[in-house]
Amino acid sequence: MKEKHEPVAVNMKFVFAFLILCLPGTSCDETVLKVVPSSIAVEPSNTIELTCQHYPADSSEDLKLEWFRPGDTVPISELVRNQSIINITNSDILRFKSENGTLTIENVTLNDSGTYVCKKDDTLEVETLVNVYIMPSYTTEIIVVLIINVVLVVIFIACAGWHFVRDRRKDKEASRKRKLGH
Repeated sequence: MKEKHEPVAVNMKFVFAFLILCLPGTSCDETVLKVVPSSIAVEPSNTIELTCQHYPADSSEDLKLEWFRPGDTVPISELVRNQSIINITNSDILRFKSENGTLTIENVTLNDSGTYVCKKDDTLEVETLVNVYIMPSYTTEIIVVLIINVVLVVIFIACAGWHFVRDRRKDKEASRKRKLGH
């Protein structure tokens, strides 16, 4: 399952965030950066897309936005550009694409987890958390629960059968005693 965000949905989130920033008593003139989604969790091999934009909106300034991998000081776009020149095949960084404030990571791996930073000229920055996880398999747990349930049903049936046989014997014995006159 690939994570894709529709432009309309993303824009609505940006509008909503902008409206919250511009509540009475706040300064709407201050330029800030926002990322949608603010954090994301996906399984390996999916594609994710993170969009960083200015508020108030300024598409010409969005061209200057750079994304950084967790703990890196070199922008992803530069790493991709350098790696594609050096070695066009088998490069991990070539799964990344950073353009106009949008970061796309294809075929994410567990190593892609961490806090990514969107910056503009070292004056503005915003962070977003990417969590890549492997969904645990519950096969063993399901088998154990089913076995326990089967054992409990067998015990219940055995107890019910034993009580039935015991009560039946008591009834026969009581009936025999009545016939004998005891």
